[in-house]
Amino acid sequence: MPAEKSIALISGSETGIGASLVCKLVQEGFDVIMACKDVEAGRRTAGSVTGNFPGRVLRILPLDLTDPQSIHGLAHTVHQEMDQQINVLVDSAAVFIDDWTAEVYNLSLRPNFKSNLL
Repeated sequence: MPAEKSIALISGSETGIGASLVCKLVQEGFDVIMACKDVEAGRRTAGSVTGNFPGRVLRILPLDLTDPQSIHGLAHTVHQEMDQQINVLVDSAAVFIDDWTAEVYNLSLRPNFKSNLL
């Protein structure tokens, strides 16, 4: 169990591994910031989690890892508006595409690699 008010930020938290991690970290006592490209899907995931863990906080913030302004906006919101320390950071957002072309390859590099450098 983490110390009181331990906070995790998870990108790609609306589906898949990210959504599973939201559930697990909430179960472990974390409040979670869900950084989601699809905010509506994030709301659905949060709704399925919060009913089972009263008292835990899930905040959904928009994040598009292909857009540097979105990344900086999330950082600004967390730092300035929320004034909270992130104890756990999970970058589970990714893109998987079956039909590879040079353009698609470059597009997939943004969320899968380049966003981590921003």
